[in-house]
Amino acid sequence: MNKIAVAVCDTDREYRDRFVTYLVERKAEEYAVSAFSMPEKLLEALEEEKPDLAICGTGFEEMAERLAGYDIPVLVLQETMADAVAESVTYGSVPESCRGICRYQSMEVILHEVQVMTLTGAGSRRMENVGTGMEVIGVYSPICHEMQMPFSMVLAQKLSTEKKVLYVNLMEHSGMLELLGVPGECDLGEVILALRRQRLTAETLGRGIHETEWMHYVEPFDNPEDLGEMTAGDLQELISFLEKQTSYEILLLDFGQGLRDFLSFLGLCTSIYCPMKSGFYYDCRMDHFRRYLEREPAVDIADRMQVIRLPFSAGKIRAGMDVYRQFLWSEFGDYVRNHIGGQEE
Repeated sequence: MNKIAVAVCDTDREYRDRFVTYLVERKAEEYAVSAFSMPEKLLEALEEEKPDLAICGTGFEEMAERLAGYDIPVLVLQETMADAVAESVTYGSVPESCRGICRYQSMEVILHEVQVMTLTGAGSRRMENVGTGMEVIGVYSPICHEMQMPFSMVLAQKLSTEKKVLYVNLMEHSGMLELLGVPGECDLGEVILALRRQRLTAETLGRGIHETEWMHYVEPFDNPEDLGEMTAGDLQELISFLEKQTSYEILLLDFGQGLRDFLSFLGLCTSIYCPMKSGFYYDCRMDHFRRYLEREPAVDIADRMQVIRLPFSAGKIRAGMDVYRQFLWSEFGDYVRNHIGGQEE
């Protein structure tokens, strides 16, 4: 895979070194990172090869506009959030070829913007292994198990050790972004709307995709009414787009209760995990769900299901630390990893 060339330009040595270290540790397989402490050194390097993206901070303010003239996408590291959204940071003949972002944010937020900007142009090389087909895995709890979403996140982590996974949450009021502590920018509703208008691009999708150390995910629907209007046809179109335009190998769908024509959604899944609890009451609800699946055209869906009994509750989830790590590296995470792929208890 050809790496994307990224130039990190900043006279602040401590910030520059920290930025480069973060990129190298997290994205060494995707990015070839070069660091520049002086504009003159960057100009000399441009005579030999142009980077796919230049990240310009302190001391490189004037270089940002000049690089945009070279048809090089530029991410400007601004001192304040107000500066980052000002119109003056957009240069060049191509809209948004130069964007601003506040430098004093988490590296995850800045990395997300880097990934969005490298999805187009030369950065499209990230998607060179496309069109290879994609497995679709569903997660659905007929009893609305409170630990369904944590289960799905642990499942995504386990699957991602071998394949590239995209997690899509289709629950109402999931609280997912709040749990992960990330701001919303482009939710799944905007992605589906662009898809319906035939205006969905890799960049639009990229704005809605975030990643943790173990998982890529799309921002869930912010408005549950938009979720209720989503059709299985929309999902089929999204799957087709992902297969053609991205290198994801697994699409992990976390289903809630707000989708109409639900059997059509389940029918798109090659396998389905069903988080359950033990007890007569819960067994009655599962029996009811199985009878529902006996109707046409869902008779084969039950054969794709695997019941996972989770003897855990959400009461032990604590604020004030990385919630995703709580899910992964706890008794719950160990339990899920040990039971995935096994038989119903």
